[in-house]
Amino acid sequence: MNDNYPIPYNKSWEVLDATKLQTYLDCPRKFFFEYLLGWRPEGTNVHLVFGKAWHEAMEYLLLNGYDAKSVLSAYELFEQEYRKEFAPEDDISNGNKTPDNAFRALGNYAKHYGKTDKFDVLFTEVAGVVPISMDGSKKLHFRIDAIVRDPMHGNQVMVLEHKTGSQNSRQWHDQWALKTQVGTYSHALFYMFEPHDVYGVMINGAIIRKNDEEFVRVPVLKTPDNMNVWLWNTRHHVNMIEWNMQELSECSDNDQVLMAFPMNTESCTKYFGCPFHDFCTSWSNPLRRCEAPPIGFKQEYWDPTEQDSSAKHLIELEAKHGED
Repeated sequence: MNDNYPIPYNKSWEVLDATKLQTYLDCPRKFFFEYLLGWRPEGTNVHLVFGKAWHEAMEYLLLNGYDAKSVLSAYELFEQEYRKEFAPEDDISNGNKTPDNAFRALGNYAKHYGKTDKFDVLFTEVAGVVPISMDGSKKLHFRIDAIVRDPMHGNQVMVLEHKTGSQNSRQWHDQWALKTQVGTYSHALFYMFEPHDVYGVMINGAIIRKNDEEFVRVPVLKTPDNMNVWLWNTRHHVNMIEWNMQELSECSDNDQVLMAFPMNTESCTKYFGCPFHDFCTSWSNPLRRCEAPPIGFKQEYWDPTEQDSSAKHLIELEAKHGED
C-alpha cells in the first residue's frame, strides 16, 4: 500500500472485513471518516453492547443446553458483559435493550427451541481470514458466532449467526440474502467444508420488544453461481477501495475538494442518520480539518485482528484454484 498519504497512516487500514465493506457501500466518505481517520461518536451504543452480551448468552446455551440452570448461567454472562458499559440506573433510558428484557427473552428462547434444537456444535467464536483472489493476495477477515451440524437440515454444516432487532419486518428478513457479511461467512464455510456438506447461513434472530419478544430464523442458502456473484462484487468493491486509496495519496489540504472517497448522498438519513452528515454539509475538503477529532467524537480505529485474541478458534484459509 502506498504510504504517501495526507493523513497519518494506521496499520488497521490494511485489514478489511465485512463491516468495513458494508460501510464503504453505504458511503465511501463515511468509510474515510470512520476507518481512515478513526472518528467515532463519543458515548456507548446500547445496540452494540446488548448484541455483544446476547452473543455471550447464546454461546453458553449452545454449549450447555437449554435447561433452567443453563438459562440462568447464560443470563449471568449477559449481565456481566452488559454491566461493563451500563449501570442499573442507565436501564431506564436504554429502551428495549435492557437486562430485564434479556432475562425474559432468554427463558422464552429456551422454551421456544428447547425441544427442536439438536445441534452438533463444531465451533463457536471462530475468527479467521479467507482469500478472495486466486493468488491469495486479497483477503477478508471474519468472525463467525457458531458453526454447527443440524440434523433437521440433513446433518449439513451451517453458520448460526445471532442477531437482535426491535422489529420483525420484511425489510429485516430480506436484508440478509445479499448482505456482504453473510456472503463472507458462506465463502468461508465453502472453504472449510466440501460443498455437498454445506447448508448455508442461518440468521438466529431475536426481536426484543418492551413486553415480549419474537424469535425468527432466516436461512440464507448460496449456490455456486450465487457465490461467484458475491465474489465478483466483493473483489470489485475492494478494488475500488484500493483505487480511492491511490487517489487519496495524491490529494492535499490545498485542494478545493477531496477527490477521493466521494459522498453517497442517498445514505445520509439511513437508520438513525449519519454522524458525519454535518461535516459533509460544511466541509469541501475534510483534509483541512482532520488534525484531531471534532467535539463529540473520539479517535478509535477498527482493526479486526485486535479482536482475534478473544476468539475460541483462529483459522487462516489458503487460496484455492477456481471459484466457489
